[in-house]
Amino acid sequence: MSTVKKSETRGLYRSHDKKLVYGQVDTILLHPKMYFSKRRLSRMAPYQIFTGVGFVCTVLDDRLHADTWFFKDKKSLNRFMRQVKDSLHCIEECFYASVVQQNTEDPFQKR
Repeated sequence: MSTVKKSETRGLYRSHDKKLVYGQVDTILLHPKMYFSKRRLSRMAPYQIFTGVGFVCTVLDDRLHADTWFFKDKKSLNRFMRQVKDSLHCIEECFYASVVQQNTEDPFQKR
């Protein structure tokens, strides 16, 4: 990914500890492949949205290619920063939303 503008969709990236983090600076990104409108979400199976403030870290490598990583917590970010300490990097706070489908099965239903 080259330089990223603040209004651009930043997409989904796996952090180094394999946690999936959904991140966006200006709006909520709900799915790794596409943006879901409210109308489409209303037709989907029941879901829960977990939101919070995380961190987005843009790292420049030797060839000036930018990689962007999202982290839900400061601990994961600090672990990552120890690995890339020699690289040029930029850290910003970002808003994230994670969508989890609700389990609608009846636990008391006989099988």
